[in-house]
Amino acid sequence: MDENLDEATTREFMDKSVLDPKWVWLPGMKAVGRKGMPKAWFRLEEETRRLYGDWAAAQPDWNDPATLGCLLYHVRRTWGNPDRLWNGHIEVHRDHRNLYFVVQPYHDDQGGLAYHTLASGKTEAEALLRALVRERD
Repeated sequence: MDENLDEATTREFMDKSVLDPKWVWLPGMKAVGRKGMPKAWFRLEEETRRLYGDWAAAQPDWNDPATLGCLLYHVRRTWGNPDRLWNGHIEVHRDHRNLYFVVQPYHDDQGGLAYHTLASGKTEAEALLRALVRERD
């Protein structure tokens, strides 16, 4: 993660992430911002790539627990790999600096447990979004 990213840059990245081709709205996510009504919101009932009409510019509520859970599920679905430990299981860890890391556990050459970092961020949502839009190694 670029430690020099300011809060505005982070927010801009997160807002633009819904335009990424890998983005998908999942059932249960909270969409905020109807045309002319910036605080209006609704929960998605079915999976869709884009929102349309008065909701076309809506953003996910990054503080909503259900939306974060859906985002974690989407990252796991994107990065899952049956050839890796636990099918490429994804975890989110927070370190002593309060940074969040999206990791995949694996066994190292000595048989110990190690972690491959997919992405990091200042918030759990940012770290998950960075993992979602990241290219595979």
